[in-house]
Parts: sequence; structure tokens; C-alpha cells
Amino acid sequence: MQNEIELILSIAKHFRTEGAIVQAYRYGSGHINDTYRLDTAPEGGTSYLLQRINRFIFPDAQNLMENVDLVCRHLQTKLAHLGKKEVQRKTLTIIPTHTNQLFYKDTNGESWRMFWLIENTHSVDVVTTKMQAYAAGIAFGSFQRELADLDAKKYMSYYHDSTILNIGWKIYIKLYAPTPRGARKRRR
Repeated sequence: MQNEIELILSIAKHFRTEGAIVQAYRYGSGHINDTYRLDTAPEGGTSYLLQRINRFIFPDAQNLMENVDLVCRHLQTKLAHLGKKEVQRKTLTIIPTHTNQLFYKDTNGESWRMFWLIENTHSVDVVTTKMQAYAAGIAFGSFQRELADLDAKKYMSYYHDSTILNIGWKIYIKLYAPTPRGARKRRR
């Protein structure tokens, strides 16, 4: 386990993080990508998600990350009136490498990406309740509505991008959540 954490810390050094990384550990289920949470000093500082992109699912990391960046920038522009903190809370923010790339490719050919961690959010790998299915439907529908004006010609074709779906879930679960009676309630 220590070798894994040492690897994660060495990979993280390639990204433009704020503060010294003091803790790194596996985060979430790792259903598709290997995901790690990185916490910085001082306590309560910025936290990040570092992901090893599954190269068997996403063989073209450049294309994948250009698409993710396109969607993130589009949503960030639409929400800019809310202020930087709120935009970071409602959208994924890609942390570039020191060479201004959207991802880092290591010497083993593995591709890594980093995002600001959006606190108090989670992804559901398997829907187990009607409320989860309802919330996911609301989140995904809201996400699609926000992207309706995105110029599709800019989007690069990609056969499987669950990251885009997860962006929708993470953004809109904060804004829309089902009430106990199943009605939509907008959070502020």
C-alpha cells in the first residue's frame, strides 16, 4: 500500500495544486477509473481527486479530456455569475499539469487527470432505490438542459464517456433533490 501512495504522490507533483499534499488515499469504488483523494495542508485546505484513466475503456485520453474540458468550460461560463466558489461547487474543475496539459501520461503509459474535489457529493454505481433513480433522472435531465446550447460540432465523438454522465450527477445533485413525496425541490 505504501508503494501505491508513493506513486500517487509522485504523480500528483505533475499537477498545479495549491498547498502541500499531506494525505492521499483511495476514494470511491473505482468502478471504471482508479480514484484517489488528495488533501493539502493546512487542515481544511484544498482537496483534489486524482484519477488513473482506464486505458482499456478510454484508449484516447487526449480526446476524452478535451471533451470533458469543453463541457466543464461551457458550464463554468454559464454559471460564472454565481462567483468562483459556487462555480467550483457546481461543476468539475480540471487541474492542469505544470505544462498546461489536461492530463499527465506517466512512463508506463498510464494517463492521469486531476479535479478539485467537490465536497459532500458522491456517485452511485448501482441504483438501489426509486429515489436514487428519480434523483439521477432529474440530475441528468438538468445537465442535458444546461448543455443544450453547446455547439455539438466542437464535441469530439467518443463511444463511451461515463465521466460526462458523472459530471451531470455531481453538478445537479446539489441543485435538485427529490422531496419525500417525489416532487422536485430546488436547493439554493
